[in-house]
Amino acid sequence: VNIDFKKDAHKGKNLNPYKDPHKV
Repeated sequence: VNIDFKKDAHKGKNLNPYKDPHKV
């Protein structure tokens, strides 16, 4: 959960927030 968020934040890709909006 938080690991995914941190990993996505590290990538800084816009696709990640869209893929996991409920997690964000």
